[in-house]
Amino acid sequence: MRPGRLALVVALAAAGIVVALAVGRVLAANGDERGAIDDLVTAEARGDARAVGDLVDRCAGGCARLVARLRRSGRVEVLRIDPSTRFALAGLDGTTRVAWKAAGAPVAQCVEVRRRGDVVTGLRSELLAVSAPISIEKGCP
Repeated sequence: MRPGRLALVVALAAAGIVVALAVGRVLAANGDERGAIDDLVTAEARGDARAVGDLVDRCAGGCARLVARLRRSGRVEVLRIDPSTRFALAGLDGTTRVAWKAAGAPVAQCVEVRRRGDVVTGLRSELLAVSAPISIEKGCP
């Protein structure tokens, strides 16, 4: 193989590795965001206002009142998450819609999410605020 072609093959392989690593970091951040939202709705369903307050900075109408309204018995099932930060390569603020249910009717809420960092240093998700329940068919602003 000629030296020019060898250099091109090596450069393309290195670029492929960099892209794969970047995609892996983004997917890990998506999982981190989903895990935090799962923890949030589970804490809401079990009526744990302290845990909700630890997970999110602001609750619509106050965490204790919101949690009292959302308390449910039974196993929590996340029906759908529509993330606004789906494939962000760097920091981004957005609103994620989550639909979940335990015993009773499904609940939909909007969660403000801040993703910090980048694909080089790593991406971290932080929950900023959670809304009161919205209509199950309604989207987030």
